[in-house]
Amino acid sequence: MYPLMLIYQKLKQVIFFYQD
Repeated sequence: MYPLMLIYQKLKQVIFFYQD
């Protein structure tokens, strides 16, 4: 089972990077 927290953190980082 993959940790959802890790996915969420990665998604947040991608969104933050995309929001630039």
